[in-house]
Amino acid sequence: GKGPRPLRMELICGSGKTFIYGLIIISDRFWHPRGRSVVFVPWKDLAHQTAAMLQQFGLGVCIVGDGQTQIRKSADVVVCLFASAHLLKGQSFRVKIVDEAHHLRGNGTLETAWKPQIHRSVVAALEGDFSGTFGTQDIDWKYGFKEALADGVISDLVVNVCLLTGNATTQSHSLANLIYANVKGLTAEQWAPMLVFFNRVSSATSFATTLCKMGVPAKAVHGEMRKEERIGAVRDLEQGGLSAICVARVFNEGTSIERLRTVVIAEQRTSKINLQQVALRASRTHYSKANLGRVVISVPMGCHIIDDQELVEFVQGLTSVQDINSITDRQNRSSQKWFRHLSERDQEDASKLIVGEGVAPLAVRVFDHQGCPIKKGADSDPSWLIKVRLRELEAWRLQT
Repeated sequence: GKGPRPLRMELICGSGKTFIYGLIIISDRFWHPRGRSVVFVPWKDLAHQTAAMLQQFGLGVCIVGDGQTQIRKSADVVVCLFASAHLLKGQSFRVKIVDEAHHLRGNGTLETAWKPQIHRSVVAALEGDFSGTFGTQDIDWKYGFKEALADGVISDLVVNVCLLTGNATTQSHSLANLIYANVKGLTAEQWAPMLVFFNRVSSATSFATTLCKMGVPAKAVHGEMRKEERIGAVRDLEQGGLSAICVARVFNEGTSIERLRTVVIAEQRTSKINLQQVALRASRTHYSKANLGRVVISVPMGCHIIDDQELVEFVQGLTSVQDINSITDRQNRSSQKWFRHLSERDQEDASKLIVGEGVAPLAVRVFDHQGCPIKKGADSDPSWLIKVRLRELEAWRLQT
């Protein structure tokens, strides 16, 4: 790398980071057959997934962390959780890889604790940091969305931005009805299998229950569940037993489900990097989806109107770290929020809108990955935004 730091490689999510550093490890073993390598990852599920993929190279792999504290003597590669890096203090390796290394760039409590343990207390002859979302840091080698798409390494993306109004119950029913229509063949699109991402476990559980009652097989999965339960749910999704997994606090990064057609971001997220990582779960290639993934974003409108340019910039940011960092809140440029948020007064006004069965988003805007609108039905009307606002005002008038 440049200067006194590891080689830094940024590869868009889904383009094969594990495969590339697996080749690096294999190549080094050709010259140093007794050398041992280490791969650091932030999450338990990612550790087990990484171990399984490296075993496909014929490597002996053990995990340190998730209840395991010792290195197996026969292991060629150690996959270690960030939080367990202290267990390897003073160890020396041939190759050291840090996956999802953007987690070490901040100054938070965890980053401050992890960084010295990983970068200084564990030494290696060759060191490389890998991530799909380094952001503004110096990059030694970069492989972006456009390059990976042109090479056929990842799927193209279509982005549906669903503009929702009303209180939380109305918004949830609107999104559930939209998912139902696109799973049960009421539209030309097929969204299943899908991951529906929530910030709160209670929201994921409630939404999964709602989908099941509507006849859409779904299950809530969260970080507190046993590993076997999470793995079982993913297997059911891949085999068709489930149409949707409602996710909270898990599967945000690194999770590879090749058959996944759709990612639904059901609740607003404040982390730009996390939002991109989640959205690009749908970029894995698979013949069953004609190499086209879909990202569905729910955006509460309330009493504010979001214009098309904001939506275009937002969509462009899903596949580009540079674009994602250029997006600013138009009301408060110091805000890290994606869209302007409602005040308490606005939320009270919005809650007066109708709640009931058959509710639907006020509008669904469909874009390609470059942010170009895809003409579709009434939403192709250039006056759609004004008409949406008029419908909001009419619904408010009927309730007063």
